[in-house]
Amino acid sequence: MCAIQGTLDIKVVHPVGIVFAADHGAAERGVSAYPREVTAQMVANFLHGGAAISVLARLQGVELWIVDAGVDGDLSPHPCLIEAKIRRGTRNFIDEPAMTPSECAEALQRGRDVVERVIVRGRQRSHPRRDGNRQHRGRGDADAWAYRTRIGRLRRTRDRS
Repeated sequence: MCAIQGTLDIKVVHPVGIVFAADHGAAERGVSAYPREVTAQMVANFLHGGAAISVLARLQGVELWIVDAGVDGDLSPHPCLIEAKIRRGTRNFIDEPAMTPSECAEALQRGRDVVERVIVRGRQRSHPRRDGNRQHRGRGDADAWAYRTRIGRLRRTRDRS
């Protein structure tokens, strides 16, 4: 937070939490605590306030968003659910690559888009649009550069003290 805000005196005005939910193909080998069918139920629980993360967010005044980043199931619409699914779960990485390089790149881009939309909307205190709006696409590299620059500046300031 200090590096992002460029100060040691941070301020959190509108805290936001984002949970990315998805299924992975290796679950078919029994490596997960729960089968893939449970993920959609867990997402519904997040959205309706019954999960621990939902309770903690509510108690701390954190605006909570849930992202369908690849749930192997259909989810009911909800104002705090963001659709960013590339596919219904990944492939079983034990047998083959979980995602193709293009699926991976698209998933990462959608993640960046979600974060930017939620942060921008959080400043405006409204919900993200669900029309696949990508107006902020391409800022990821600039944001990463700005972040690294702020970290360097903060370290230099701290080292001088």
